[in-house]
Amino acid sequence: MSKKNKKVIKKDLTKSKFTTVHHSMLYDQRLSANALRILISLLADAENFNAFYKLFENRFKISNKTVKAAFKNLEECGYVKRTKLPRGFHYTISEFGNLNPTKTEVEETPVIKEVDVKLEEKIQQQKDLLQEYLNRNVAYLEHDYIQNFMFDLVSTHTNSDGLLDFYTFRNKAEKELKSIKKELFQGLMSHTNKRSPCISKKADKKYKEWLKEEIYVKNNVPTDVECKHKWKHIKIRNQEFKTDYETARYDKAEQDYYDNQ
Repeated sequence: MSKKNKKVIKKDLTKSKFTTVHHSMLYDQRLSANALRILISLLADAENFNAFYKLFENRFKISNKTVKAAFKNLEECGYVKRTKLPRGFHYTISEFGNLNPTKTEVEETPVIKEVDVKLEEKIQQQKDLLQEYLNRNVAYLEHDYIQNFMFDLVSTHTNSDGLLDFYTFRNKAEKELKSIKKELFQGLMSHTNKRSPCISKKADKKYKEWLKEEIYVKNNVPTDVECKHKWKHIKIRNQEFKTDYETARYDKAEQDYYDNQ
């Protein structure tokens, strides 16, 4: 039996209107219930949407006195700042709650900001490394299995702050790709060898070198047409010419021995 004592039924946020609320604001015990409702409403409104007491009286069906008390609470907690104008007020709203800071908060704010900036820089650096790595292996990402594997690996090695542990990700990805490249190389070699009953040692060596460079160095997956074209080119340039009977027998025996290794 499940130990959970609740079941949550949520709306589809991709098709609904919603507002993201940071936990620091949601769990701020200094805020009254009405102050929190009005603050969320202020943040949800567009930039050019004017704020008036009457607006929130009508929106939430509450009294003018309740709205005034809520705004006073928001000002005390630093979420709202009112500036007197010739007619009315100008409102500044901050979800950081830093518009009426204490001395301690003033001292701590630059430190928090610096930490956030450094985190953003690290996240961007890891993203750049990841993009560069994926670009090098783009030919393999065309295969659904490898693409899904890579994306799952990225998700596994990204923490709650959105920071990717790139080097751990890369090591595991390279291990998987190495296995895939080995299978691919063996498969293409086997397929090519079946095309011709007689393969010279020199031609076979050159074809292997080309195939290894394509797969392991260039991170490319040669198509069947490319393999055929390359093999034909190498075979023609390295074909063996007939000699006397004894030499031909010796060459054939050496080639058979090599092919059976």
